[in-house]
Amino acid sequence: EDNEEIFDDDNISIFSLLPAYALSEIKSAFIIGFYIYLPFVVVDLVISSVLLTLGMMMMSPVTISTPIKLILFVAMDGWTMLSKGLILQYFDLSINP
Repeated sequence: EDNEEIFDDDNISIFSLLPAYALSEIKSAFIIGFYIYLPFVVVDLVISSVLLTLGMMMMSPVTISTPIKLILFVAMDGWTMLSKGLILQYFDLSINP
């Protein structure tokens, strides 16, 4: 009797829904984090290779790459893209349950 199939939404336990919801949110957070992190890694690699090409091995790449990363984030309207991505995720969940 414990192996009965659930056919309607009223029989679904909240204790099975909460872990599923948490895992989907964690998955979404990692995907969003990866998409945010990837351009910054590319900027770091480009700045490091340019500095090595110019022979400026003693100069820290962080000194140059941090302002470029901030300018990139502001120029691409990063906060709006991030907020829109989070809001559209919930909007998509409400349309496609």
